Amino acid sequence: MLQDNGLDLGNAVDGGSAEDFEWIGDQAHDIALGQLMDDDSIAAAGAGEFVTIPNISPDEIADNFPEVADISAEFDGAGSDSTDLRLLEASPPLPRAPIVANGEWDDDLRAEIDEFLINADEDVLGHDAHQLAEDLALDIDDEVLDAFEEDDDFDIDDWDVDADDWQEFDDHLLWFTGIQEADASDYDPIADFAADLGIDYDDLA
Repeated sequence: MLQDNGLDLGNAVDGGSAEDFEWIGDQAHDIALGQLMDDDSIAAAGAGEFVTIPNISPDEIADNFPEVADISAEFDGAGSDSTDLRLLEASPPLPRAPIVANGEWDDDLRAEIDEFLINADEDVLGHDAHQLAEDLALDIDDEVLDAFEEDDDFDIDDWDVDADDWQEFDDHLLWFTGIQEADASDYDPIADFAADLGIDYDDLA
């Protein structure tokens, strides 16, 4: 996107620098967003829609990026946190992370797991917070877990919870509830992106 808009990337894609901007890499989505919103010296940041869209006006998205409004699972939450950000560009739709199985497993077992995951109802893949905490033997108060399940604006920093316990709880949460069958061709857009940046797709493995 930067290259298409006339910026010199230098060797930034390989972790280096560029002439036209100071590149800050290796940041998680929420950290990149927070730095952009808190530091006036940062002009732009790239992050996933799940953290950016809540800070962009839904009208702006619908007017300027109708394809995002049409297909984004996050669009209903547009502007729910703020309208402080402006969307400059959006990537083409890319598949989410693949679910893969151990190649050493028996073929019948892998097929059974595949069938279960693809055909599972979304509520099967969801979590009951209380049950998850119990299964993990974590010391998290019921009041915290109730708020986590019921409050759309839940912020763990508002609660007195052991950081290690919460980290383990968070690490075991699934961030998806729907699975679709796919094959390698569904990931061609990623290969195309790599080719545009001069990266051999096979080198990404």
